[in-house]
Amino acid sequence: RIALGAGGTEVVRLAVTQAVRATAIGGAIGLVVALALARALSALLFGVRPLDPASLGGAIVVLLAVGALAAWIPARRAAAVDPMEALRTE
Repeated sequence: RIALGAGGTEVVRLAVTQAVRATAIGGAIGLVVALALARALSALLFGVRPLDPASLGGAIVVLLAVGALAAWIPARRAAAVDPMEALRTE
């Protein structure tokens, strides 16, 4: 994309946006499964209600932050590569 004229920040933004979107979809699916299995999970949880909104929300926020960071680091490195060097190695 950079070789075709996109800026480095645009490429980083695109990669992070796609990663956060995928992470959010996975988090939503996980939330639905956790809500469906709340009774079975209640035996494994000590001192926390199975449907505790703070725990579920905190877990989703942490997952989104880790997903964004996991995409941002390699995207930043890829955006810093000279497009001509990358095309020569291909």
